[in-house]
Amino acid sequence: MMASGKSKVEAHLQEIAEMEIPVYVLIDELTVLSDCRLVYDEENRKELIIKAKPGHYPVKVRLKLTYANLRTLYSFKSEIISQKNIDGSALLSIRIPETITKDERRRCFRVKPSEEIPVCIRIPLDDKMVIDTEAVDIASRGVSFVAPDNIGPFHIGNALPLTVSIPGFGDIQIEASVRNIEKMHEMTRIGMEFSEMSETEQRKIIQYVTNRELEIRNQTREEQLEKKPIVCIVDDDQNDDRYDFLKYTYEVFATDHFNLVTKLLAHLPDLIVINCDIPEILILLRIIARHHILKGIPVVLTGTEKECPNGAPVKTVYFSSPFKEKLFLKTLEDLIDKCALLKKLDENKFRIIPTKPVKILIIDRFANLGTDNIGALKKYGFHVSIHGNEKNILEKIESNYPDIIIFDEQTEKIDPPSMCSLLNMNKTIKCIPKIILTKEEKTFEIFFSRGFCCGFIKKPVDPQAMIATINKTIKNLWS
Repeated sequence: MMASGKSKVEAHLQEIAEMEIPVYVLIDELTVLSDCRLVYDEENRKELIIKAKPGHYPVKVRLKLTYANLRTLYSFKSEIISQKNIDGSALLSIRIPETITKDERRRCFRVKPSEEIPVCIRIPLDDKMVIDTEAVDIASRGVSFVAPDNIGPFHIGNALPLTVSIPGFGDIQIEASVRNIEKMHEMTRIGMEFSEMSETEQRKIIQYVTNRELEIRNQTREEQLEKKPIVCIVDDDQNDDRYDFLKYTYEVFATDHFNLVTKLLAHLPDLIVINCDIPEILILLRIIARHHILKGIPVVLTGTEKECPNGAPVKTVYFSSPFKEKLFLKTLEDLIDKCALLKKLDENKFRIIPTKPVKILIIDRFANLGTDNIGALKKYGFHVSIHGNEKNILEKIESNYPDIIIFDEQTEKIDPPSMCSLLNMNKTIKCIPKIILTKEEKTFEIFFSRGFCCGFIKKPVDPQAMIATINKTIKNLWS
């Protein structure tokens, strides 16, 4: 315990209020308020005021507050006595606690870097390949980022050298250890803790974190007031009140299943909750899963059955009614947060960059790869050579000697198996990784079983899937 007497607690809270250190508030383990501030009034020494974002908060409830200095996390429990709204802020009066707990699980306050001017991270994997990515958040003692699954040597306890580019402070060379790995859909969030660093380097990171926190705080009120995520409830009218508890955290709109796709496109929610007891709902679920806009929205199913019904999309979250509200709310929060992270991770946020140029030879007579995808390869720094026919292919490969060969299953004068056999006749060319451009995975399985190719790109080509396949091939090539 940090302090047992009221005078020490009051003095500490007054110091926190004067320093304007951000406070995080958890109300009944459901509602989370971030970026709050403490206001200490010496004349009223029994109460403390939390300055929070406007909203309707219940009174006479339990709450927990956490806040951090540069190295240690503190927390205490209290209860809300009253609330009033003044000048666009909610002022919550709470009782001053008897004790404050010191928690060593986190060492500092984390901030999200600016998307316009990000904190960049470079991780050398070996002398042939490096990873370039952007930080999700950063603190004086650590940093985290999001990466595709099975990419890089990220295992708990692994120490890796980093180059962290801090906007306004330049590059910092430091070693960091992997402390946390969290799987999210097909992505992974990786948290790393900095090892020993010089006082100058630490001061740079602390100064950036402080400046960024002040920058967030000084944004205009319109920017500070975050919009509540939109949750669409697809259910019968008689069940509408069952989801009332969501309205404290989300903007909720309810609808029936008629013209559901049109309604979803009109509102475009962040998450969809569907009662799968409704007739024909599984057909609509398949339509949503195939829709080019709606397929990225997470879906939560509810129903009277104990298990998720047959025919529901794979990896669907299912809750059997009646469900526990706290678990339901936490699940929705996790799904929305993870989906938001995945949306922000575009093709430029995580790249495996060879330290030497990678040469790719493309054999594609009918231009199925497409000029846009070829442009994406060049954007990533690959050296691309394109040949539109199979004539004298061995001579072309020997003269260019690429690192990777991409060829289309659709050929004219020579069928793909014969061409693969031709390529593998030369011992030198046989060692070059080959990726097939195909419409069906079955074709790849046939080619793979015969040792003709190591990977495939499915038509029509998705740029991110193409880059991921090539990156994986590069990693295997140089591992």
